[in-house]
Amino acid sequence: MKSLKFFIAIIMFSAIFLQGCATPQYDTFHSYVPPKGAEAKSCLFQCTMTESQCEQLSQMRLDNCVARSQNKYDACENREQAIYDRCVNSGRQDCYKGWCSEDQCTASTTCKTKYNSCYSICGGIVRSETRCVANCEKEVPK
Repeated sequence: MKSLKFFIAIIMFSAIFLQGCATPQYDTFHSYVPPKGAEAKSCLFQCTMTESQCEQLSQMRLDNCVARSQNKYDACENREQAIYDRCVNSGRQDCYKGWCSEDQCTASTTCKTKYNSCYSICGGIVRSETRCVANCEKEVPK
């Protein structure tokens, strides 16, 4: 019973300790002040269209990467299974199946940056603020 209480105390202490070691995560938030005039609104429309096309292209590239990665992984798994099956069927005892990995695919994050630049060129104002969104240190009251 004593060892169980000691074990639980160690787990609780470890959890509290590890929670304090979590790395804060930050995100950037934008607010926009639009320019005035019909010409500026037309310019902003072009910015929006360009951003939309950028996001569609980025998504298409991500989808293609994921599909290629899955195909490559599936081919590796099939190849390794065939090698393993041949080994087992030969009567050997030291057979193992090789390990296959998947490629990591990430979406582009440049579309928002391009949009913000375009927005500014059109005469608008882009305000950016970086805030902690997870594992933030609690502020000490003054």
